[in-house]
Amino acid sequence: MIVSFTIVTHIAFFSISANAQALKTPSSEDKINLDSIKAPEFQDLKKTARSIKVKTVIDPLTFTDSKGDVYRLKDLDSPALSDPNVSEDLVKLSKTTLAAIIAGKDLILLSPQRQKDFPVNRMGHTLIHAVTNDDVWIEGTMLANGIARLKGDTETIPDFRLMLGQEKNAQNQKKGLWAYPRYQVINANNFEDISEGYYIAEGKIESVSLVKNNIYLNFGKNWKTDFSAGLPSSLRKDFAKKGLNPMNWAHKIVRLRGYVRDYNGPFVDIDSTYQIEILDNPNEAD
Repeated sequence: MIVSFTIVTHIAFFSISANAQALKTPSSEDKINLDSIKAPEFQDLKKTARSIKVKTVIDPLTFTDSKGDVYRLKDLDSPALSDPNVSEDLVKLSKTTLAAIIAGKDLILLSPQRQKDFPVNRMGHTLIHAVTNDDVWIEGTMLANGIARLKGDTETIPDFRLMLGQEKNAQNQKKGLWAYPRYQVINANNFEDISEGYYIAEGKIESVSLVKNNIYLNFGKNWKTDFSAGLPSSLRKDFAKKGLNPMNWAHKIVRLRGYVRDYNGPFVDIDSTYQIEILDNPNEAD
């Protein structure tokens, strides 16, 4: 069973406006224990000649530079922004962590090898990966401290495995958001009532079906009430490039991430190959 709710426009954070309060470098009483992650040997990302100086941190993922341009960290999700029932303690921690990493610093923007320009979202925010001028990997540090989690539902995520490794380390150590029961991995085979929202779920696929050219992954005997996920047949080509065929996933153990909505029980739309990990024999081609 899934409990529905309506998400209001302003959830846990303020939007960018004249009323938004800037997040400065934390004062001594607000200092946090921070594990800084040095820039690793990237496979997909490269440093560019473009650098910016951070002026104002707006929220855990968004900030402005000295020219007033707005930037957002790409491929990450923060419960402080997406969860209307987020803990005030996590909101406070999220407010200060990004500021502790980047406030007042010069950032070197990273670019995927074949990317010509930085994408811009519908809010006009430039989506980036970056390191500080003292070589701290921003996304990796956010993930390693449990202040963000990988979003996954995008066409390309450069150095996905490196980021996933930092996220899993934070999960195992129950850092940041992972210390809260609300954000623990859901057992897709034996779940309790959950609200709509962004989750990570893990379980054994009971069956796979093809209906009207869409693939459905069922985690229980009754697809009308049990946890399930759906993906368009067009994604089979993307999975095939990785040596995987979703139609052969019956009885495989997987971990998936995405927005859970009510559709014959808890249901996740799979829009990207990054949303699913095969946990048993992950390198086995189907």
